[in-house]
Amino acid sequence: MDGTTEFRLRSSVSVNFSGLIDTGAVRGAFVITPGVNGTFSLYFGSTGFSFYPTVSYRASTMYTVMISSLMRAANGTSLFAPRSFSFTTESFKVTNTSPYDGATGVSRNSSVYVYCNAPIDPATAQNALDISPSVSGFTFGSSGSDYFYFSPSTSLVANTLYTVTVSSALSSVQGDSLSEPYSFSFTAGS
Repeated sequence: MDGTTEFRLRSSVSVNFSGLIDTGAVRGAFVITPGVNGTFSLYFGSTGFSFYPTVSYRASTMYTVMISSLMRAANGTSLFAPRSFSFTTESFKVTNTSPYDGATGVSRNSSVYVYCNAPIDPATAQNALDISPSVSGFTFGSSGSDYFYFSPSTSLVANTLYTVTVSSALSSVQGDSLSEPYSFSFTAGS
């Protein structure tokens, strides 16, 4: 894992050893910089553990994980020397949409969903969304969710190509903005 780039914002960090570990030593031996709150997956009789971030990592950020000499084997032997590795996270981005890019025959009563790789700041969603031709409606998102959606207040116009642009005004709850606008198009059905 050392030097990995494009590490997913919600991925776990797994650490494995050559023998059984003292699971009680993990929390004191594990240090991640910059700091991230998270939980550990620990199993008695295991040769490793996993760390899961509570929210998500910061986008486009290099993290360093150190396992200090407080780490012990199941027999009480301490880790000979601290070990460390680093990874760099991916940027905050749109990962999926509904309708999907290029969709045709989309229901004229469909909402438009935008999914991201980290929880969004819902207060930024409304100003970040542009639909052309213009459609009146409401944008909804909830804190901690990795998506938001737009619900049109009237039916979409039949056989019309719509282009949706999500601007870099959209940000994650961590304060990371989209690095570049994201656009997709779909055509409403008849």
